[in-house]
Amino acid sequence: MASLFGSYTRWPRTFFFIGLLPMILIALLRGNVGIDTAVYLQEIQRIAEAGEYTRTFEPLFEKLILFFSSFFDSPRAVLAALGAITTVFLVMGAIQKNQSLLVFCAFIIPVYYFDMVMNGVRYGLSFAIVFWALIYLRDGKEKRFIAWVVVASLIQSSGGLLGLMLYVLHSRRWRVLIGCTVLFAVGFVGAYPYFIAKFQNYSEIYTASIFSGLSTLIVTVAALLIWMLDPGTRKNTFSACCILLSIACLMFGVAQISYAGLRFLQLVSFATFLYFIISMSSNRVTLSNVSKAALLGVAVIAFILKMKNFSDSFNEGPSPFVPYLFFWE
Repeated sequence: MASLFGSYTRWPRTFFFIGLLPMILIALLRGNVGIDTAVYLQEIQRIAEAGEYTRTFEPLFEKLILFFSSFFDSPRAVLAALGAITTVFLVMGAIQKNQSLLVFCAFIIPVYYFDMVMNGVRYGLSFAIVFWALIYLRDGKEKRFIAWVVVASLIQSSGGLLGLMLYVLHSRRWRVLIGCTVLFAVGFVGAYPYFIAKFQNYSEIYTASIFSGLSTLIVTVAALLIWMLDPGTRKNTFSACCILLSIACLMFGVAQISYAGLRFLQLVSFATFLYFIISMSSNRVTLSNVSKAALLGVAVIAFILKMKNFSDSFNEGPSPFVPYLFFWE
């Protein structure tokens, strides 16, 4: 705890890994646990039998499935291997020199790790790669960062959007933001029928309510307000936080009518915490101990809400989060 309240951690790397080991074992030794696990097992089996790109997922993700299928006969082993890669990228990103572990240990691991490895496997691996690549963005090696963002987008397309958001917010190149907005608007008009079809598909499989995404919004807004009210962070990050806050509220509104809004709200929330991480590790901000304690309080609430979300899936579908089962059970 003391090292978390310092600017950077001085924990030995082995101690950090040992602390994460129980969660890693729970994630990788699971049976049919995780809402999307059953679907992934089915699709991995189908892709392995086809032996070629089926256009079910992004190309690099399918390439990874085919690669691991050449070593493992079981789709479950392939899924565990993909989760292991996600874990490796997260750990590698966390133990980088001068990396701040406060936000990583408070939010990324407790709130997102199980979902990244046990449920949304594609977005989990894609986002983990972007997190690891932040070291290049922090050190001004932008071409390397962009290259890894492209890799992440070939695993799950939203990884590209996450990387772009972080690039613009950290580099403060608002012209890039304006240019991307214009390109997106042109692309939306040109592919209007496609986007409308996707929007309708999400609306059919998702029943929205006023509570859709509410917990994610509360956690994100609370964390942003704590950050923005701290004198040591306000000066260099206020504009970026205002942008994140505005997008989060906008996506919450979209989530009331479409699942797409909920997915983008989750992306903005994850981007918020990665932005905190890179801002602290690049010495742009000095977060007071009061603000750190407040963020830890928000993190506890976020963890409780995530566990409640998992428990609400009790016995729902072929692979709910609850009850938990090991693969041999």
